[in-house]
Amino acid sequence: MVAEKEFKDYTATYEDADGDKHKSTVRAHVVTEATAGTVVTRTGTQDVDKGSVIVETDRPGVYDVLSADDWKGTGYGSASNSSARKSTAGKK
Repeated sequence: MVAEKEFKDYTATYEDADGDKHKSTVRAHVVTEATAGTVVTRTGTQDVDKGSVIVETDRPGVYDVLSADDWKGTGYGSASNSSARKSTAGKK
């Protein structure tokens, strides 16, 4: 049985073409050995391994999947960008 995934809020700041700064927050889970497995994505299903990151979408139970390197490149992937607020997905 796959363990439940703990999602945290991650915030990144970016600058638009006009030089205005904006913050964006996503809810994501860094996959562990216990939570590795198959997830539903926007285009079907995908196997995820330890270190991959799954990001919640606007559709419950549907995720975007990023490699650890891709996640770090988003600006969200810094440990200092995660909040202490956690939730557990999939609770019934």
